[in-house]
Amino acid sequence: MDKEIEIQELSKIATTIWNSMPHFMGEERIGNPNGLNVFINANDHNPPHFHVTGGGVDACFLVSDGALIKGNPNNSTVKIVKKFYLQNKDKIQQISDKYRKKR
Repeated sequence: MDKEIEIQELSKIATTIWNSMPHFMGEERIGNPNGLNVFINANDHNPPHFHVTGGGVDACFLVSDGALIKGNPNNSTVKIVKKFYLQNKDKIQQISDKYRKKR
């Protein structure tokens, strides 16, 4: 196997592992659509929101309707997040509620 291909494959594996783990205590991953990290921080401020990071993106979207509230993601990223939100809004709301009740 070509060394460059090996390095690329190892990099993909490492990225997948890194993206699947919480980066700090109190963060819960929701999903990883198209390589974006979607998560909720347990002790975050109002309004209830979820974070999207990765690939140069750092944005926040409302739990209630998936609207962008912080950041400047491109239209393609917003479409990916909206689709993910619509497919997972119950899960997103449940995770958000779980942390809100602990406060």
